[in-house]
Amino acid sequence: MAGALTENQKKWLNDDYICRLTILQAMNDSLFNTFQKYATALEL
Repeated sequence: MAGALTENQKKWLNDDYICRLTILQAMNDSLFNTFQKYATALEL
């Protein structure tokens, strides 16, 4: 089935989501508004 994610891809997406939200949560409001548009932790 083309387009199905592997377990490693699913884990990476979940880990990236948690990392991104953790970084954003630590920011003050003015920084949060600037950086919330980035889709991945790597982009932050």
